[in-house]
Amino acid sequence: MWFQKIKKVGKGKVTKRIKICGVTILKKEKGDRLRWWVFGVPLFSVINKKSPFYIASIKDKECQSKVVSSVKSAPKSILWVDHSLGGGTDTYSRNQFAAAADDVCILRLQYFSAYQRYLLTLPKSAIEVKCSFAEIEEVYNFLRQFQFDEIIVNNLVGYPNSLDVLDRVARLKKNAAKKPKVSFRGHDFQCICPSFNLLNCDGVFCNLAYKDGCDICLQKKMLGNNAIENKILRSGVENMESWRRGWSVFFMNTVDEVIVFSKSIKRIFCEIYPQMDSKIKVVPHKTHDFPNVKIEKHQDVNIGMLGEISLYQKGGDVVRQMCGCLKNYPDVNLIVVGHYHNAPANLRVTGKYRPEDLPEIMKKEKVDIVFIPSVWPETFSYTTSEAISMGLPVACYDFGAPAERVSVYDKGLVLKNIDAAANLAQLVEFAKQIRKDL
Repeated sequence: MWFQKIKKVGKGKVTKRIKICGVTILKKEKGDRLRWWVFGVPLFSVINKKSPFYIASIKDKECQSKVVSSVKSAPKSILWVDHSLGGGTDTYSRNQFAAAADDVCILRLQYFSAYQRYLLTLPKSAIEVKCSFAEIEEVYNFLRQFQFDEIIVNNLVGYPNSLDVLDRVARLKKNAAKKPKVSFRGHDFQCICPSFNLLNCDGVFCNLAYKDGCDICLQKKMLGNNAIENKILRSGVENMESWRRGWSVFFMNTVDEVIVFSKSIKRIFCEIYPQMDSKIKVVPHKTHDFPNVKIEKHQDVNIGMLGEISLYQKGGDVVRQMCGCLKNYPDVNLIVVGHYHNAPANLRVTGKYRPEDLPEIMKKEKVDIVFIPSVWPETFSYTTSEAISMGLPVACYDFGAPAERVSVYDKGLVLKNIDAAANLAQLVEFAKQIRKDL
């Protein structure tokens, strides 16, 4: 069955054990409370339909038959190979599912590292169908019965071995009577390096090289917050030569098109894989088209940052260092419109927001300039597009999709070096100059 061992259980005395299809369910007693546990979590959370391991999926054969029926009866079918880590890539997937025609059947494959299971779902189906597998070869043997019209490799971050997945996709295409179109989406740089944001072992953008060589960098680099996360995110890499060779063969022999979301990202991909050039299409994401925001006159300089800024790669450390410099700028405020975990006392954090509310928030906070503090070459950056759409001054570092757009924006400032103190001074000066020119 698809889950044999319990990783942890809650506190309390086990009073009963039941095994259903190989899954152990515990009845636990804590004081006068009784609770059923499965997979180490309360049963009510497992039967929550939002959980990927909804208990109904224990009936794997029934689920598989529903998948077979749905895929084979559809006029058009797509296999969508995806990660399970949420974020912008997941939002993209869901938007693509919603935009697909009603007669298109999409079968989504994801890997959930916490459960060590591959999960197949039908995201467009009115009936929730989920079936799981322990090994990628089991997934392949199940999928080979289908004649897919298209296979979309959306993201492989978090899979035990990404090259194994590429091999199964290649075999599905090779062995199909009618060859499906294979499309790859460039949401990040995992195809170049398991450090998918191209931050090296020193925590800076590597620009596709490291002084001691990529293999040394990879040996030193921790990709996660602990050893388990690090192993997961390494995705089975042995060395950089074999990693890139596997991807190169996939791009050359299997992929029909590669979709990226900015020209700058195409240049980075083609520097490592020049054979991709003729296959790459640049298709920017659709973003909100906001009206120009007019900021009420005020004395202070308010520097705004949009979204989740806590993470290192999103510029969290830069922002924290800037907060340490604010004592030299009594008339300057740093404002995160979004989230920053464990924020410094002098950093204003407004909290989660709906994108459509952004113009009003910017007016309320009287934001003079939007700073995109990401320290990696983002492949698109919704927040950059949204800030430009509102007609506000925008600043970013000199790499990735943000710099591509900010460099040609009449109210744009591209910062050449990452230096929090110097950057803060540049932002303040630029904001004051824009204010004078208005």
